[in-house]
Amino acid sequence: MIERAIALLIFTTFFFIFTLFTFFFRHLVYQFLCILVLMVLQGILYLYLNAEFLAAIQVIVYAGAILVMFLFTLFLFPEEDLKDVRGDSRSLRYTSFIPVALFIFLFLWELIRGIPESYLPQKIYFDLKEMSSLLFNEYWIVLFILAFILSFPMVALYVFFKEE
Repeated sequence: MIERAIALLIFTTFFFIFTLFTFFFRHLVYQFLCILVLMVLQGILYLYLNAEFLAAIQVIVYAGAILVMFLFTLFLFPEEDLKDVRGDSRSLRYTSFIPVALFIFLFLWELIRGIPESYLPQKIYFDLKEMSSLLFNEYWIVLFILAFILSFPMVALYVFFKEE
């Protein structure tokens, strides 16, 4: 029980650190990489809550496909346009204070209350191997169409920026 609470504390600390990195890095590529780490950490948290399928979808689709597509699009822009992305740092501090304070308050509140019984390990009735076998053997055309849909915007953006 205490090991699960310590693991949750460590993951929440990493979430908090990389969220702050996302706000305070000035280069967009570093911000996207921090969001990538946040999505992988979210997938690990889904594993922690015994939601294997959500963890697989989170890492494969969101971190592996969508965010990488955004990074690919970002690399098509010239370096000079992305070099100086600065906002008013004072307004960023004031606008991010309320959500950060609310997060810290709720986090400490949950640590004081303890982990509810519903989050304790339970027997898993879902088999990820069975689901992946079903997807790749029975519904392969859906995965092919999904791969085409996800790759089409990248190719279109590449052609669009290559002509300019």
